[in-house]
Amino acid sequence: MGGNVLKSRVHVSSRLLAYPTRAYCTHVVTASLRQQVAAEIRAEMARQRKTGVDLARLLQCSQQSASRRLNGGLGLDLDELPVIADWLGVPLVNLLAASQKDAA
Repeated sequence: MGGNVLKSRVHVSSRLLAYPTRAYCTHVVTASLRQQVAAEIRAEMARQRKTGVDLARLLQCSQQSASRRLNGGLGLDLDELPVIADWLGVPLVNLLAASQKDAA
């Protein structure tokens, strides 16, 4: 089973893991994707001069919740993404493609 073994240490919640678990790696990728999609939404909102208050009204949530979605702290629901894309007047794939391009 030799092969390349990741031997770096990863600091997670005040714990030191010799080998990152699959769950940890998945969480990192998911968080990164969530942040990249949120960044693309923020950029498009800025181009159109739309605010977090506008997004909160659209999603029928609090301004704080909309802000957490925009900064990547709270994941966007899969049902919310097409609604946001439509509101911004951009194809949904544009929001996702930008994040995939950044990941590559």
